[in-house]
Amino acid sequence: MNNPNGTVPLVEVLVGSQAHGLALPESDRDTRSVFAIPTAVLLGMHADSAKRAWQTVEKDGDDSGGYEAARFLELVEKCSPSAVEMLYAPRVHLYPDGAGLLETGRTLVTRKPLINAMIGYAMNSWRKIEERPGKWKAGMLRTLYLGRVIAMYGPTSPYVSLNVHTWEDEVAREIIKARNNELSDGYVWDRAKQLREELDSGEWPNLPEALPPMAIESANTWLCRMRLSQDQRFT
Repeated sequence: MNNPNGTVPLVEVLVGSQAHGLALPESDRDTRSVFAIPTAVLLGMHADSAKRAWQTVEKDGDDSGGYEAARFLELVEKCSPSAVEMLYAPRVHLYPDGAGLLETGRTLVTRKPLINAMIGYAMNSWRKIEERPGKWKAGMLRTLYLGRVIAMYGPTSPYVSLNVHTWEDEVAREIIKARNNELSDGYVWDRAKQLREELDSGEWPNLPEALPPMAIESANTWLCRMRLSQDQRFT
């Protein structure tokens, strides 16, 4: 990984069709990463822009990039679908403190932000159906099903996986048919509306209604401890 400005890698995960079990022979191998910027950078000028910058990673033409650790946890708290997926994605590299980052992130996932974000992302995918029908039909259904998996088992459960082949067989078959563009637009739209209603109206006892007490303070404590550890390691 290319680490500008002394950034320290924490974790790199596989995303996209390879992680979802939907890869075709021509599919790219896309990754996402989370890194930490040094405390000195955080305390200097333009710290906020440095924290929020998207770090491009050279990966032989494949789609890769990364978030700063604090930015990543902020996105997880909002349940950004791309950040939430990273919590459960196959790990390519797990660096010191990477496991703690993912564990901390899972404690920040709550009901309303998760359900709203997954539904919003899925329904917005409909606008792209004409571009690559199979990709976006599958993405639409897969996002809603992933929201249901997280809601069913709970965000901290080890049973949550991005790979559709670990889900119910009929669900995997449906998503694969969508990926192969074997499902009509009308079927996918109606199915998405049904899944949206189920996700929005379900009880989901394993999905926290709100952030647990002290969750943000615990996340900030972890960030401070991680930065201190990294500063000591590389000074």
